[in-house]
Amino acid sequence: MKGPKSQIEEYEKGKQVIHEQVFGGEKKIVLFNEDIYAEELVDSSFHVEAVHIQDIMIYLTANRGGVA
Repeated sequence: MKGPKSQIEEYEKGKQVIHEQVFGGEKKIVLFNEDIYAEELVDSSFHVEAVHIQDIMIYLTANRGGVA
């Protein structure tokens, strides 16, 4: 998901983030094993999109040694 950096940083607290990128005032994160409910996002300016399986594998293994 991506959106305004400050809002994403508040939303991601307590969630398992496996990848993040910051572009100016926007932040993009990839969450692992987290349920996202449409009701949570109705009043937000977040954009949710799919992640390719190849990218997920890279995120899970890069700099982490895998997920235990």
